[in-house]
Amino acid sequence: MEEISKPDQDKIFSDLANDFRKTRWLQMRGGYFNDGVPRKWVIDRENDTYLFSAPPVSMSEENKYYFFFKKVMHVLHIKTRDSQTIYFAEHVNMKPAKLEELKSAIKAAFAEYGLGGDGRYLCPPNKFGDMILP
Repeated sequence: MEEISKPDQDKIFSDLANDFRKTRWLQMRGGYFNDGVPRKWVIDRENDTYLFSAPPVSMSEENKYYFFFKKVMHVLHIKTRDSQTIYFAEHVNMKPAKLEELKSAIKAAFAEYGLGGDGRYLCPPNKFGDMILP
């Protein structure tokens, strides 16, 4: 796990350059990267894959997680703090084999990141083991 540096921030916004909606989701967090507590992320530089969380805008909103994988930024969320089920914020339309590859990569990233960027889950993964729903 590493702190997100200024060049890293630039890379994130560059990766989001063609996706106005996701860029706005991140910018709505009030200068999310600027002058705040340094955020951490899990990054695999060799495969250009990373995961980080963005704090909620309001108390009722779920945390959003940004997961960059194979040149696509996926926005994920967890509905409740006692749940280990991860949802995609937008519809994911891909072949089953590609979806399984994506799910495996997300599980590996969360295993390192945890729920709050500290490497820990708030509760253990559910007994069914399937924690990602499209």
